[in-house]
Order: sequence, then structure tokens, then C-alpha cells
Amino acid sequence: MRLSRFTFAILFLPQLAFASSHMDAPLISEDPLADNTDVYAFRSPDAPNTVTIIANYVPLGEPGLGYRSYFGFSDNVRYEIRIDNDRDSVTDIRYDFLFTTGVADGSTFLYNGGPLDGTTTNRNVGQTYVVNRVTSGGTTTLISGAPVSPPNLGPRSNPDPQGAMLAAVQQTGGTKVFAGTADDPFFLDAGALFDLTSVRQPPGNAGGGVDTFAGFNISTIALQIPITDVTVDGEIPPGPADPSDPDGLLGIHSTASRRRTVVRTPGGGEVGSTLFAQVSRVGMPMVNMTMRPVGERDEYNRRMPDTDASDTFFLEFSDFASFLAYSLGIESPPSPPRDDVVNFFYHTTKTPAGGVGDMVRLDVGIPPSANPNRLGQAGGDPAGFPNGRRLSDDVVDVIYSLLVAGDPTAGGPPVAVGDGVDENDKPFLSSFPYVGVPHQGFEHTHHGQ
Repeated sequence: MRLSRFTFAILFLPQLAFASSHMDAPLISEDPLADNTDVYAFRSPDAPNTVTIIANYVPLGEPGLGYRSYFGFSDNVRYEIRIDNDRDSVTDIRYDFLFTTGVADGSTFLYNGGPLDGTTTNRNVGQTYVVNRVTSGGTTTLISGAPVSPPNLGPRSNPDPQGAMLAAVQQTGGTKVFAGTADDPFFLDAGALFDLTSVRQPPGNAGGGVDTFAGFNISTIALQIPITDVTVDGEIPPGPADPSDPDGLLGIHSTASRRRTVVRTPGGGEVGSTLFAQVSRVGMPMVNMTMRPVGERDEYNRRMPDTDASDTFFLEFSDFASFLAYSLGIESPPSPPRDDVVNFFYHTTKTPAGGVGDMVRLDVGIPPSANPNRLGQAGGDPAGFPNGRRLSDDVVDVIYSLLVAGDPTAGGPPVAVGDGVDENDKPFLSSFPYVGVPHQGFEHTHHGQ
């Protein structure tokens, strides 16, 4: 195997990154409450006139840590879902989530005084949130004082955790909103990947992998929005987006911005600045983790997709692909330059000149699939990844195949490699918010053990 000048950086990559975008950069690794992990976007299977966007934060939520479980979001972070609807990679619609933590009785050790549901019943400690929709025309408050869905502490505190999740769903007009604890839907054998891009059972298409994220929870924000509320012309396209028409193709990413200053006052109060600084960002899966040099990842988290246009970081990953190909028993990956990789992640074939950028792109003219294929477009399912990203899409196998053999969604070789983990450890809900019920703290396991 050829070792190039980039090999030294790759050898140390496992100690500084975590997939998909869990703890993906040095600074955000120190600030988990503001850490974006993944963003998902798809036409809702049971409400096809809507689009669902899910943004996850706070990696590796251990269900058994009771105190930590209650604080799924920071009061000093603005959590943001951003939509570009005219293909210029600039945000046109932004949904802001702002959270507030409340304590009813600070003299007791109890966080709840009885069974928890999707309201504030029996909560001594709880969080509520406000949702604002921001456009060039101004800011509209959609929801205020909504309860965060509670953590799943155990059978006494949470006799019906799924019911509590569904009861916490808020609706305003045609928009549904959810915020709370859920199972982390991302699945990957990260333990093997970060051991010099190992695969436990090459070529990884017959199982044998260990899901690093099994048994862990995540802090989820979910929106279900009428398609007519987010397209430029306020209509649902009758079919796939026209390449010459800016309407019908959404670019979606999520960010987290911290208050620039927070002053703690006597008695435990806080006064926070109304100015925010972006500290985290995620669009397509595994970008900051595998496609960027370690020394530039903090800078990536601070900027917007429209500034990606002059970036060449997709040309700097060739040794990662070489190590992966070696682990999979493939003689060598395609030689650079890798326009197929750039097109796959930037979707330049669907974007006007100058409108490149790292976002999940969803063609809302493609209806949901009656029989979803986990490999998405690479498996013949036009409604799947990289057309948006559904919870069940096996993005890791598709990306592994892309890196070592070429784009499987654009006439390249079919997906025949992977990490050996083909599905999430928990089933997904059939209705909004779709994410899985959170693991309980009283009894749970990790990695399927």
C-alpha cells in the first residue's frame, strides 16, 4: 500500500474525529450540547405533501445518567434548521429553536415526582422551547412554551415512553414540531473505522459489524412542514426538479450558535447576549469527519455552505480512500481528481454555477417510496439517499462504495462493500417524529451486547 505525505494525518485521525459528525472537530468536542451530529430530510411517507427535517445534537447520550438526561439542550444555544430553496446555497428559510430549563422545587433531589408523559406533569426539572421561522420578510413565532419530550429513565418513571413522545408533538397550522430525547438513528461500526479504517469482515456486505451507536440516545429536533411552505413558488412540483428551474430542490443543513456572552448573576441566574456565534454545522454525512484535514475542521463548523465554493477539501481525502480500499481487499480506488466525489457531496449536477455547498439536497418532486431500499438511489430507489436522507438509509455503505469504486448512484459499480452494519438497533416510528423511542436508563445495553 502506497504511503503518501498525507498518511501521518490519517494515522492520527481516529483520535480527533467521530462519525457521522459526532465530535467531528477539536473545539466542538468540548461542547457536546452544541454539537450537531446528523441531519435528515425526506418527504413524509404518511403525509407526502409535507417534508420532514430532523436535526440531531448531543452525541452519545448515555441513558443511565439521570442528571444529564434531563438537559438535552442548552439554554444558551440557538439550534437552527436552514433551508435553501433556490439553489444558491444561501439560507432562505431558517427555523430557530430556543430552550429554557425550569426547576419547580430546588430543595429536593428529585427530577420527577411520578410518571412522566409528553406534558409537564410530575416534572420537577424540565425544558420548554420556542420555535421561530425566519425569512427575509421577518421573524414569526410558531410555537412558544412547548414541552421537551422527557428522557426514558425506566419503567416506573416512563410507563409509556412512545406515548410520551407522541404526546409531546406540537402542531401549528400544517406544521408539526418535536423536540426531545430519542434513540440515535445513525448506525456505523466506528470502532473498526477508526482503527485505521478496518472492516471486521471484508468486504463488509455480509454483516459482522458492531454498531458503535447502539444503546445511545440523542437530542432530536424534528419539523414536518407543508412542501408549499418551503418551495419558491409555493407549489408541490409534479415530478423531479427541472435542472434549469431553481424551484423544487431544497438544500438543507443544521447549525448551532452559542450566545457570544453569558453572565452568571448572584443566586444562580444568567443574563445572555442576544448575539450568537455559530459553533457547529452539519449537512451531508461524514463530510467534516472524513473529507477535511484535522486542522481545518473548526473553521468548517463556523462558516456557511455558500463559502464552500472555493474549497478544495474533497481533493484531500485520497489516502483515506486508499486505507479503506486496502482494508476491503480492493487493489486501489479510482485515481484523483475525484469529480465523482465532488459531484456526489456537492450535487453540482443539480446546482447552478456558483451554488455549491455541503447540504443535504432533497428533490421534493420525487414522491416517497412504497418499498424503501436501504441503499437509496444506489439500490434503485429514487426517493432515497443522496436524494435527501431517510433514517433507514445506509449512508455508510453508499459512501464507502463511492470512495473505493466510484459513484454507485450515477452508473458506477453497485454497492458491494460496507461496514457490516445495515440497520439501526431500534425500529423507527411509522409517524412523526419517526425517530426511535429512547433507550431507558434502568436497563439497556450498548453495541448489541
